[in-house]
Parts: sequence; structure tokens; C-alpha cells
Amino acid sequence: MYAVFKANGKQYKVAPGDTLKLDRLPGEAGSVVSFGSVLLLNDGSAVNVGTPMVANAEVTAEILSHEKDDKIIIFKKKRRHNYRRRNGHRQPISYVKITSIGLAGAMNSTVAEKKPAVKRAPRKKADAANAATTEA
Repeated sequence: MYAVFKANGKQYKVAPGDTLKLDRLPGEAGSVVSFGSVLLLNDGSAVNVGTPMVANAEVTAEILSHEKDDKIIIFKKKRRHNYRRRNGHRQPISYVKITSIGLAGAMNSTVAEKKPAVKRAPRKKADAANAATTEA
């Protein structure tokens, strides 16, 4: 079982028991957080892809610790102008452990019911391309 969810503008593929390094999350170490922006949910037998999100699906995790990431160096230079600037930055991060993946409330591995697919008219460019390939 695995899921793809979205947190802080980034997407992560996780399975229960995985440990992740995310941007700093609100809450204390030991608290439980849930992510409702699940883009894909695989329960082993079926894959449910959201449009854009899977309905009623969530990923829950426990915050292990809050730390700072490794330092990155920002160096600016303009040649022949005696301009050099050196700066560093350490991004605040949170380590989380994924505890469960599933539907909200029930937290089981069943997949939400799919909506019926909507039929759309094909594009005009595609029709012209299909006509050209059938004539040839």
C-alpha cells in the first residue's frame, strides 16, 4: 500500500512506516498530523487516482522532531567590481513517520467509489491528425 500526497507545494510517495523530511510543520514533537491532499491511493489491489484529489483519503503521520537542515551557501560576485557577498541559510525542517494511509474516518484500505467518466468531444487538431493518418 502506498499513496502520493501533497504538502507545502511538494509531492511525496509514501508507505506506512516511512520516515520523511518535510518543511517545518506546526505542532510539537510527538503530535499527530494528517494530510488530506492525497493525489493517488494504492491499496494493493486497486489504484485510485484523484481528479485532482482522492475523495475522503488522508495520510496520517507522527512528528518525530524539529531540526534545521544542512547549511547552503549563497555566494554572489560581480567580476571586476570588487563585489563579493557570502551568506548562508539553514532551512527549518520536521521529520515525520507515516502511521497510516487510507480513507478519512475509517482508515482502512478500501478505495473510494469512482465517479463515472465524463465523455468529452475530441479536439479539432486531433481530428485533423487522425484524418491525415487514415488517408496515408
